[in-house]
Parts: sequence; C-alpha cells; structure tokens
Amino acid sequence: MSLMRKIFGIKEPDFNILDEEDKKELRYGIITYSRLFKGGKIYTNAYWDFFAPLPSLYPSPRVLMIGLGGGTILFQFKRLYGNKVSLSAVEIDQRVAELYRKFMADSEIDAEIIIADGAKYLETHRGYDIIILDAYIADYIPKPFLTDKFVENAYAALNKEGVLAINYAMSIKDMLYFNSYMGKLEKRFNVYRVSSSILSGNTIIVCSKGIKKAEMIDRIKRNFDMKFGGEHVLRAYENMY
Repeated sequence: MSLMRKIFGIKEPDFNILDEEDKKELRYGIITYSRLFKGGKIYTNAYWDFFAPLPSLYPSPRVLMIGLGGGTILFQFKRLYGNKVSLSAVEIDQRVAELYRKFMADSEIDAEIIIADGAKYLETHRGYDIIILDAYIADYIPKPFLTDKFVENAYAALNKEGVLAINYAMSIKDMLYFNSYMGKLEKRFNVYRVSSSILSGNTIIVCSKGIKKAEMIDRIKRNFDMKFGGEHVLRAYENMY
C-alpha cells in the first residue's frame, strides 16, 4: 500500500471481471487490463489491437508476453494466426493467471502460462521472434522493465530479426521516463512508434532487432489477414514513425 493510501486510509483497489451484454472487461479498480467483445469479434478499438500485425512478419513466430492481464492479445493472436503462432506468457501474480483462465473460459487458447518475474525470466531464456511487454502495476510500468539491463536481456532473447513491442501508457509517472527510456532502446534497436488512437494515452513502441521500417510495413501489407477487419491497425503501421 502506498504512503498516501496509508495516511488517508484509502483501500487498495482489487481485480474484478465486469460482464456486460456485449463485452467483458478485466479491471483493476477503474483501470481496464483486458477487454473481450462477445459474438466472436476480434478487435477492441483499443491498444491491444495494435500488436496484432506483428506475427505476420514471420512464418511461424514464437511469441513471449510479459504481463498477462486477461489475455486479450493472446486471444487475438490465436484467432488471427491459429497454430502458426507459439504463445507463452510470463505473469508474476498468480491471481492474475487465475483470473485469465476465468476471463477466457469460453475461448480455446493454447498458451503456456509461466508464473515468474518477467524481467528475471528474460535473463535465461532465448529464441523468441516477438516479445511483448505489457506489464503494469496499476497504471505504471515497473522500474525493472525501464532499465538498460532489461533492454540488453530482451535484445539477447530475440532471434536475429526479432521485435520487442511495448505498450507504453502515458501516465504522469511514465511520461517522466519516456525520453530516457527511448534513448536506452535506441542504443540497441531500430525504434518506431505506433499511435493506437488520437484519444488513447497509449503508444506502442516497436523495437526491431533487424527489420527496418519499410520492410516491416511491406511484410505486414503482404501477410496480415484483413478478413476480420483491422484497417485501423494497418493505417497505424503505415504511419508509424
């Protein structure tokens, strides 16, 4: 519990699943950690969508997620790519893993769920095509993921043309670290930004180990399956900077 909460006697928020007629959400207090529309709809019109094209960069990608939430990104990847994609997720909080299983109870997702500290996990694991960092405590990224050590470990864990993709939510605290963090990433990667929407405070930072922007966009345009929609996502990648 934070010092301010102790002083004013404010109770810590907790996780809950909000089940509405058209969608479900996993929330931590008022913060939405995952969203899933009912009726088989894949896209959420929120930041999760903007990771969706990344597996199309590879024939059979091996994906590691750091930070599980309710599994929205895992759900999208499995629906879009089926058995072509190998999915693993590292989650430090056992409660979140249990909520994920409840939240996705009606969806068949073949993913390995690992209960571990994601920053430490990367120190000893290798061979990924895509690493997605979506780890948060409330509305900010834990400090271990903002260090040079994490950047070096992510670089080493990726294959030759691998991509590290980061959900960076522009909370007041994270805005203070943004420029410094970008500098750390740019020491190792080709770094680009994908804006999820005008109204969103989320930026997707795409850190490519080997693929330059033009080649990345070309592969996505050739390989990304648009039969489920996703025009908003394709436009965002065409305009990444």
